[in-house]
Amino acid sequence: MVSENHHAVAGRLDVLRRAVTELASAPPSDRAACADTAIWHLLPAEPSHARMSTKRRLLLGSIACAALPCLATTGKPQAPKPKPLLTLSGLIGRVNNVPAHTYDFSEAELLRLATTSITTSTLWTPTSVFVGPLVIDVMRVAGVTSGTLIFRTLGDYSAPVPWEDLVRYGVILAHSKNGHRLNNKRWGPLWTIYPRDQYSAALRRPIAESRFIWQVDRIEVRA
Repeated sequence: MVSENHHAVAGRLDVLRRAVTELASAPPSDRAACADTAIWHLLPAEPSHARMSTKRRLLLGSIACAALPCLATTGKPQAPKPKPLLTLSGLIGRVNNVPAHTYDFSEAELLRLATTSITTSTLWTPTSVFVGPLVIDVMRVAGVTSGTLIFRTLGDYSAPVPWEDLVRYGVILAHSKNGHRLNNKRWGPLWTIYPRDQYSAALRRPIAESRFIWQVDRIEVRA
């Protein structure tokens, strides 16, 4: 008897889930019929001549409507949202993550931005070709047109970059080096690159070298 009841309940729930799916996709004119189907499968079997009172029908309808969202998602957990590749915060003019008041770039969105290449050596690498969007273009997506940028990394290192540098040197947020994507184990996901070899006198100095910031994943905008 227990086994039979278990299979009966499981069968009702399976049919009810299908009814919920139909209800979600049905046009408004057909939803009442779909709801009746869902309600019917919540009920124990009744004699064919029995008729449900209007009051009881409304009560069970309320119970069914409350149960539908849970039943509709049973067994289908939502995939977690991917972590942003880059998050902009602070004095930004446009947000896409309202609770956090940030602009979050997915990997796909950042890679869609126009890119610039800089061929240069760094204090840590020989002459290489770095590719990525101009930092100034990244900031404009979030409505930023001025300010001091605080670049933060996966390891929580931080360093400021003045807006004047972005304009003067065309600093990029490199995501690739010599045709290969930067990985998080060394330089990635993003690395601020200046045209160091082109402006040797100005950029081969300690302050300028400190602005070659790798493993960038956040930028805070300050006045």
